[in-house]
Amino acid sequence: MTAAQDAASKFVSSLPKGSRVGLVSYGDKTLEEAPRSAGCGDVSLKVPVGSDIGAVTRQVKTLRPVGWTPIGKALQTAAAQAKGQPLNVVLITDGEDSCAPPDPCQTAATLAADNAGLSISAIGLNASSDQLSCIASKGKGYFVTASNSAQLARRLEALGDPDAASRTLSPSGVQSIRPGQLVDEIRKSHPGFPKVDSGTQVRVVWMNCTWTFSAKGVLTSIALEGSGSASTIDGLRVGDAAAALNVLGAPVSTSTNGGVETRLYPADVRLGLGWKVQIKDGRIITIVLCTCLTGSCPPSVDQIRKIQDDPTMNPTKITCIDDGNWVVVESNFEGDHTGGWLLLQRTGGGWTKVKRVTHAGDCYELPEDAPYGELEKPLGGFCNFRASAVGVKTAPSTMDGAGPIVLGMTRETLEGPSVNLSMEDECGGHAAPNVVNGFVPGLDGYHLRFMDGKLTAMAVDALGARTTSGATVGMSVKDLLSLYQGTLTVDTEHGGYSYTAGGRTLEFTSLGDDGFETNTVLAIRVHYSNSPWAVC
Repeated sequence: MTAAQDAASKFVSSLPKGSRVGLVSYGDKTLEEAPRSAGCGDVSLKVPVGSDIGAVTRQVKTLRPVGWTPIGKALQTAAAQAKGQPLNVVLITDGEDSCAPPDPCQTAATLAADNAGLSISAIGLNASSDQLSCIASKGKGYFVTASNSAQLARRLEALGDPDAASRTLSPSGVQSIRPGQLVDEIRKSHPGFPKVDSGTQVRVVWMNCTWTFSAKGVLTSIALEGSGSASTIDGLRVGDAAAALNVLGAPVSTSTNGGVETRLYPADVRLGLGWKVQIKDGRIITIVLCTCLTGSCPPSVDQIRKIQDDPTMNPTKITCIDDGNWVVVESNFEGDHTGGWLLLQRTGGGWTKVKRVTHAGDCYELPEDAPYGELEKPLGGFCNFRASAVGVKTAPSTMDGAGPIVLGMTRETLEGPSVNLSMEDECGGHAAPNVVNGFVPGLDGYHLRFMDGKLTAMAVDALGARTTSGATVGMSVKDLLSLYQGTLTVDTEHGGYSYTAGGRTLEFTSLGDDGFETNTVLAIRVHYSNSPWAVC
């Protein structure tokens, strides 16, 4: 975030005097743990479009990424600043929208159609997705990724003119044509693209680049032409000193042959795109965007067969999740005798098998760092994580609850077939007639409070239990306050710190059993604001 703030501040400060600029923020006031109703309304017009560049840089430096991602509403707020005048909106985000509706891609399309002079571009900070690409495409702008502050600063500057940016070579290719696409697909959207014959490898020159196609008509690389002033979106040119490559970050591999050094840099990991750059005598001699990044997601069928050591596998579906760090492969194994799923995890530039799941009992043997929430969909209901204690243990605590345990649920729901957990009374009749305090066997450290048959509060003192933002039971109070940076209120009554939004409260208690304050977070509590946690 600090790198992003520095890059954005430098870009805004470099604008010509009299430039009109504004700032819209989202997710900087309401915690990620907050209820959806509160988090998805967290959009602010920090600085209206005008000539006060200093106000923008000051506000940029105060932003903190703590909350939800209501991209659709943020785009609407930004576009409203057009007021009938041309406006270039640049979305900077580290992930996809988490609040639809409104759908951000459809929102971008509607806004661009209703405002003739409006363009919406997007920069993904270490994030690449079809959604972000769609926002820029429908918004008549351009999408590009950025993985460090130098890239962000240069790509922000380039997106000051989205049309010109689209004609330069970037991780999104040229004019949104990127390696991996079929020539027929390219010519359908760009009729002026040269014809390519199939059956043999073909190279064509177009838009200051050399385009290489496989015998099957797949674009495998785009090379920057060495003549003229053609450059990448970062300003790199053939002939530049090798030191200029620092903007690409650290190479993932290097090799030298015949006095020529070849470096491979990541361009778009999700799509398996890399920058292949050759250097001789300290100067860049070739710059190529290609489908050459090892360990790209998804891995090929051949790679999967080798990992499983089963040449008879015939995967029917391969799904990348968790930013391309995990893969779920649906397939038959051992000559169609056994069906199931294969879970792979990225390790360096390759993949490692974590587990072969062939029956529901395997689901609960997956490692704790597996992205359980994202595994539910690709496993097709075969593994109902939310219906078991594992769904609670692996889920963070939010102001809604934890995993399948959510405020407002009835005890019957908790113990029914849809959740399938069973609670035991902790109070043994010592609570009020309409109150039941209890716990779930197998969930040590999770305490529930039901009033009039509905869950109103939950307290978690299991060591290591966490919130969405990363606070944990057992962390120091100092680290807690640093993590939430001034958003917590001192709660002297309960010995800790609290945050309230949407009629719910998140508490971090540091009060020990003896009633004395400690320097450690001893429990996380969530409850309706008018119905706090209470012991028997």
